Amino acid sequence: MTTNISNESHGSKYFPCSLSPSPKTTPIHAIWAEKIALVVEHHLDVIKCADWVIDLGPGGGDSGGHIFAEGSPEKIANNPTSFTGIYLKPLI
Repeated sequence: MTTNISNESHGSKYFPCSLSPSPKTTPIHAIWAEKIALVVEHHLDVIKCADWVIDLGPGGGDSGGHIFAEGSPEKIANNPTSFTGIYLKPLI
């Protein structure tokens, strides 16, 4: 993990870091609070290992922000409205 930008008064920490296997991928952003990590990631190998996934879309910016699916990676993979699920399904 690289820089630690933390908000100590609330007990949470923000870590720009990379869990992706390729150095060419963009870093993920993780927020740690207590024993919970909120991670923003597009790498399917990271998503398939998550306990819970919230799939937002359909696009970015003004076209995004809608919850299409949420649940385990298996539930996302079997959700026909999830763009992430389409690509995740062959990996599960």
